[in-house]
Amino acid sequence: MSLHRGVWEVYASAVDNVELITDALKWLSGENSKIEIEKEKSVFGSLQTMIRSSMNSKDARFSLNLLSEDSKSALMNNNEIERRIDDEKNFHIRIKLSDLVRGDVKLSDSQEDVIVKGKFKIEAYPGDDTVTKITEIFSGK
Repeated sequence: MSLHRGVWEVYASAVDNVELITDALKWLSGENSKIEIEKEKSVFGSLQTMIRSSMNSKDARFSLNLLSEDSKSALMNNNEIERRIDDEKNFHIRIKLSDLVRGDVKLSDSQEDVIVKGKFKIEAYPGDDTVTKITEIFSGK
């Protein structure tokens, strides 16, 4: 499968439409995802809602395949995939929340975007190339 699991996470402010964001995450994460909603205070004291979607291997792969073709191309160029993989074999990605609620899954390319953070655990064993594993997902293998 090449992925063990995946998580999407977004922090919504007190004025954001939590229901709309939750529906968008459900669509992005697939039918078997688990959605968690927690209300908390930010470090500055304002109220916020954390919405997290946890996915199994199949839904995580489905979710990454929803990325726009432009976003996939951008990731495949300039060692971008390699840069997003940490030492624990997690692939990190950030997408624009404003596009997601409209049904578009596009990479965030600005510090000013409100983002949805994605973290995907790559199924890799000694001798496996983690970059190849992610590339295969994007190429539909």
